[in-house]
Amino acid sequence: MKLWNTIVFALCTVLLTGCASSETKIESFVKAGDTVTVDYTCRFNNDELAATTLADAVQDPKETKSPVFRSPEKFGPYICKIADDGLEEKRFMGQSKIIGIEEAIRRELNKKLAGLPAEETVTIKLETDANETLPRDVRYYTETRVRTCKKEQRQSLKQYVAFHGQPPAIGEQYDFDHIFTATVTTVDAATDTIITRIEPKPGAVYPSDFGSVTIVDGGDAYRIVFDVAEGRLVRIGNRIGRIDHVDKYVFTVDWGHPFGHEVLSCEVTVNPIKK
Repeated sequence: MKLWNTIVFALCTVLLTGCASSETKIESFVKAGDTVTVDYTCRFNNDELAATTLADAVQDPKETKSPVFRSPEKFGPYICKIADDGLEEKRFMGQSKIIGIEEAIRRELNKKLAGLPAEETVTIKLETDANETLPRDVRYYTETRVRTCKKEQRQSLKQYVAFHGQPPAIGEQYDFDHIFTATVTTVDAATDTIITRIEPKPGAVYPSDFGSVTIVDGGDAYRIVFDVAEGRLVRIGNRIGRIDHVDKYVFTVDWGHPFGHEVLSCEVTVNPIKK
């Protein structure tokens, strides 16, 4: 009898242990009508960071940032109510304007939130179409590829004084166009003229939204050449563009696709706001 009791006790212990270990977390999913917070970190196909709401992603030294990435002024999730209809109609709201990358990410994410697991990080592919409704002169921007800057610069003495607050002296130097140093060589009050000669600053970077530039000595002038290439992504403000055409003199940027004709891979975490 004692042996039987021992066996029964052992079996009960095993069953109870099994029951305890087989408990699983009940998974919940967000649905249409829920108000949620959304965090995301999106990357281009080359795994470079495109956009994020998380400070940790920006501060991670292992994270490679795309040249078009801009750190947000303020980190944190955005709040939205998951819609169940009208998404296609809302898709082209503001169709006559260029859509920024963050706005486009949230617009495309909001279509995919319903049915996602709550409080878990999942990976979502985001794709969108180019906005073919944009007028051509809005969608495409053409820029001169080569700018010429004469080595000898002439300007009005009165304008110089008005800007600098004092008359120039021979040999005086000042910044010119960020990448040159200008040296005053002539001051002629009779003709209201000063002449300066410019030279490139060693290591100076030309301020450009389209990438780096090369300064070429062209004799009596310097040529500022944009180092652009077809397919490269560029950014102005919150707009992403792709360089579509480059020739000897000009290049053209297509602003009509908010992801620069790329597919984004986004790590997304959705948290319901409890009422």
